[in-house]
Amino acid sequence: CKSIDLIRAASKQHDYVVSHSGGKDSEVVLHLFRKAKVPFSIIYRSTTIDQPGTIKHVLSRGAVMLRPRRSFFELIRRKGLPSFARRFCCTELKEAYIAPYLALGIRRAESTKRAKRYTEPEVCRIYTKTKHTHQLLPLLYWQNSDVRDYILQDEVQCHPIYYDETGKFCASRRLGCMGCPLPW
Repeated sequence: CKSIDLIRAASKQHDYVVSHSGGKDSEVVLHLFRKAKVPFSIIYRSTTIDQPGTIKHVLSRGAVMLRPRRSFFELIRRKGLPSFARRFCCTELKEAYIAPYLALGIRRAESTKRAKRYTEPEVCRIYTKTKHTHQLLPLLYWQNSDVRDYILQDEVQCHPIYYDETGKFCASRRLGCMGCPLPW
């Protein structure tokens, strides 16, 4: 698998932190890192409006939970409600600096915006003059069907939200913050 080759090559230079959101793409990245048998650690950024069961799920994977400086509700008191055009909550709660080497489950197929923004599986994101992150994106070129097929073939156990009442995996479901104004 090209993604495992990428992980192994990148991990020869540096130990990565896998940013685990609890979503299906993060679950696949975590599974690929384990398959690659390279050193890594796992973090989860709580947004304080996490879907039920998310914290329990990510902690069961070995993630260390990071809490934001201000909760979502504190941000609302200071800035008002977020909207599709004013998504300060993502910036404040999810996108802050974590580590110098970070692996993420970002895929170009998720949106037109992501397809334009991410063109290479390794990106350097600059936060300040002294803080930057080398982001590894092992799923960048994966399609929705690739994620679904991998999860089913390798029997990757995902967050409970991805399963219907009969236990069937539903790849079209999305795990996001409760009340997120982004279209699902």
